[in-house]
Amino acid sequence: MDETLQCDLVIVGAGYAGINALNSAAYYLPKGARVVVIAKEHRWGGQWLDAYEYVRLHQPHVVFTVGNRPWKLKRDPSYRATRDEIVSHLQCCAEECVEENKIDLIKLFGYTYRLFDDDSDGVLSIKALPTSGGGGDIQLYPKRLIVATGNNITLNKALKWKNPKNSIHSLGPADVLNAKSVFHMRFGEGTKDKPIFIIGNGKTALDVMNALLSNIPGVSSRLRCVTGRGMNFLVREECNNSTWWIPLLEMFNGTNEQECLTMMRRTGKMHSIVDDPVSFFNAYSSREEIQNVRKALGAESEGRLIRGHLIMEEDGSVAINHENPALQIRPLDKTVAPYTLPIPKGSYIINCTDQIDLLQHVQNRGLLSHNSRVCYANPCFGQSGISANMITHLFMLGILEDALPNIPRIEYSDNKGRNGVLSMFIIVCGLVMVQGLLPK
Repeated sequence: MDETLQCDLVIVGAGYAGINALNSAAYYLPKGARVVVIAKEHRWGGQWLDAYEYVRLHQPHVVFTVGNRPWKLKRDPSYRATRDEIVSHLQCCAEECVEENKIDLIKLFGYTYRLFDDDSDGVLSIKALPTSGGGGDIQLYPKRLIVATGNNITLNKALKWKNPKNSIHSLGPADVLNAKSVFHMRFGEGTKDKPIFIIGNGKTALDVMNALLSNIPGVSSRLRCVTGRGMNFLVREECNNSTWWIPLLEMFNGTNEQECLTMMRRTGKMHSIVDDPVSFFNAYSSREEIQNVRKALGAESEGRLIRGHLIMEEDGSVAINHENPALQIRPLDKTVAPYTLPIPKGSYIINCTDQIDLLQHVQNRGLLSHNSRVCYANPCFGQSGISANMITHLFMLGILEDALPNIPRIEYSDNKGRNGVLSMFIIVCGLVMVQGLLPK
């Protein structure tokens, strides 16, 4: 028989979004309120727990927080926190929130959930399910539910081979700087001088290439990058104030995103590892990071920048002939047939492809259900923590339903340039609108 528990609130998610939801909800809960937090991870931190060790925040650490809680770090405000510092800060914020508001917190870490229809008495029915053995199901009956799982970012894993052999070495970003990988890249027989193919062109790919350049002597000439359309990055040194986005949004008319991105590059607010990038998703990079990679990869004509997309099987694997290893590349021009790119035996391939399934996790889900007692604190304002913070305030105040028609929503498509510019527009307009609804 399942264990049962009645509570005031259930929150699904224990990362940036989930902790922001908890912090906001605490303003409206009575002292001693019972709150259950469900998360598949085994402690506070969400996606940051599995991030590669050399990841850093895109932006200054002081703007990445829970509500308005300050960091304990004694660093310059422009400092970009590391993975472990981010996890520590999120955990500290959660614990402070619980202590200050005397919350009776039940942590169901290592659990998922299933939401059932209302019982006859109008109480929500949720079953918490352990993700592995060692615990039984728990039946929960909360007054409210907030689902705050953020962007559902998944860990980049090594690509699978359709015909597995050892002639090609497949890695994920988290594998790049482990002792085994570094040793074999530097000294391995048959691997120490072989090419290293980076699949992807976003922030993860940029981090991986800079990590390799900093830790593997002489690696520069070995780097190759399958870049796709190319990613625009905000120049960190230029976009560190509250007004940099004004020219972008003044110019954007809903369909001219490429003109806007070109203007931003021309005025020194954006840059890229390629000359004509078309994608954008609000990622920052320094001039040094971009210059390091551009110098290593050289001009497109030199062959180390591969403008196309890796062709993968439906199950996510890569078909490869290990006797004569090669990758199948689909050119950017869809009228041109795919081609075969030979790669030497002993080469490395590092998967840095997209981590966020925007179409699945954001676009098609409403913010309220079950007679307005279930809230999906989606990242509708671009950043998951800020979105969860604002949406939870509206939900707990009981005004989210009335506010919904006026909350701008991002409708993502496969146009990655438009997605990025549109998300900037939504972030600015949405936050101004929501802040106007909240008590001072």
